Amino acid sequence: MRRILTTTLGLLALSANIFAQNDFPTLDKQTYDYYLQGDYKNLRKVGNKMLTEGMDYYYLRMRMGILAYNNQKYATAATHFQKALEFNALDSISHEYIYLCYLLAGRNSDASNYLESIPENMKVARLKAINRPFISNINLGFSALDFSKKTVEENTMNYELTDKSYSIKTGLESNFSNHLKGTFAYTYFHRNGISYSELSTTGTSFDLSQNQLYTKLSYSFMQGWEIGAFGHLAFFTQSLNKPQQGNGKSKASIATDYIGGLSVAKSWWKIRTGVNLSVSNLGTSQQTRGEGFLTYLPSGNLNLYFTSGAMIQSDNIWGNTYQVNQEIGFKVSKFLWFEGGVISGNSYLFARSQGASVFNTFQVPTNTAYGNLIFLFGKHINLNASAFYNNYDIYSWNLTNNTRSSKITTSSLGGTITLTYKIF
Repeated sequence: MRRILTTTLGLLALSANIFAQNDFPTLDKQTYDYYLQGDYKNLRKVGNKMLTEGMDYYYLRMRMGILAYNNQKYATAATHFQKALEFNALDSISHEYIYLCYLLAGRNSDASNYLESIPENMKVARLKAINRPFISNINLGFSALDFSKKTVEENTMNYELTDKSYSIKTGLESNFSNHLKGTFAYTYFHRNGISYSELSTTGTSFDLSQNQLYTKLSYSFMQGWEIGAFGHLAFFTQSLNKPQQGNGKSKASIATDYIGGLSVAKSWWKIRTGVNLSVSNLGTSQQTRGEGFLTYLPSGNLNLYFTSGAMIQSDNIWGNTYQVNQEIGFKVSKFLWFEGGVISGNSYLFARSQGASVFNTFQVPTNTAYGNLIFLFGKHINLNASAFYNNYDIYSWNLTNNTRSSKITTSSLGGTITLTYKIF
């Protein structure tokens, strides 16, 4: 009985193999026709059937890879092209497609590293012509906030109520090599408002100006991994007889707030994640913080993504605070992207985006809602226009006894516009 069963199974397997071999010309022609028609759905269906039956070859992988790429399925396309290279090591076209898959999926560091790994004789003319300049892009931006008006009565402690603020920012990104890149930015920040204190219960007008410098160096190693170091310095004039920064009309000195930290990030096709740790100061206080994010891209491209993030801050005087955020981004058209999100928390000093965004004031931003429109003008020019709404809690801070009380709530409306020129 066992011998009969074994013989039967062997004959069935042999018949299936003969059928698959006889059916190969038909299936191959079907995949070729679907490829010529640009019918990715049916090509994938027939192609996967052939792969399941053991019919795997160079031209099938190329057809499936190219149509997956055309449909922005970059993770699937890269897999097919990598298999195509196993069948044909002299295939330069697959190298080009794999590079473009990384690039168009937003994995720029992996694209640069892959480009470096391709032998020079395997690069098509387009890849040979890519020359990484020292400066990859430059940007210029303007931001402004208008705060709601508040009146303080019977004040016995110290408040700062901002009326308006604006900032001008310029920066650049540079490529020192395929693995090492740098980000550099300068920001001029100015705000004005009214300062209330025990000595000035009716309020005193004040202006505060800051010069801010930001630097980040990033190094990519292995596929998808990147480590970085960043720092942010804010220089401003501080009154000697006031506990708050930038107030008073007596003698003043130059004060400096700083932030410095380290980051690590990992990118897959559909998941991007990262964490960073940083330290900072504000007045006589010191802070440490940890921040993390998780981005999910359902299709493995930039057409739709969701980002969740959180920041926890510990202060040696004022205790622990936090912020959380949620963002969604998606492609509206070929030349327009949208991003929107919310931020909520109780941190009076925070540094988001690995120190790039700094809010060094005793105002507590409790809720923020924002939206960004990203316009693409050709290959080199991007315009980012943002609008945002903020809620704040403002306390009476006693920096001698390290206490706070008498909360005031206020809000602001603002906008930012940034123009970026990409050199390559």
